[in-house]
Amino acid sequence: MSLMNDNGIIRPAIGTFYNYTDVNKDKHLRKMMIKYYRGKTEKWLEEDYQDVTNCFKVTSNKVKKSGSCNNKNSSTDTKKIASYLMEMVLEKNLIKKILLKYTKIYDVNWYDLKLEKKNLKKLIEKILIKKFSKI
Repeated sequence: MSLMNDNGIIRPAIGTFYNYTDVNKDKHLRKMMIKYYRGKTEKWLEEDYQDVTNCFKVTSNKVKKSGSCNNKNSSTDTKKIASYLMEMVLEKNLIKKILLKYTKIYDVNWYDLKLEKKNLKKLIEKILIKKFSKI
């Protein structure tokens, strides 16, 4: 092997090699994304997920599953229901499981999960409806 190329210029003796770190396995990044989507889920339960919260009712400061999902809850009742449901979500590590499966199935990087907020919002709502309809 010659050290000179066809134009008579000396080639570098050491080649260039890039070593990229895979940040998808970074525990800190995963914890940040899980924390972000837990906060978002709590906000969405209070504001946007009426299909989920209307299936519950508050009677004497206790949240109970309603027979029908036609309840019209007040804002204070909705907040109580949302905090009750968030306790159940946190207890089961549901957001972590959703994000793990989502990244694996759709081949999405963990650092790109904030860009997937619209899809994840719909997915989380569907999963919550499915999980809490069995209660």
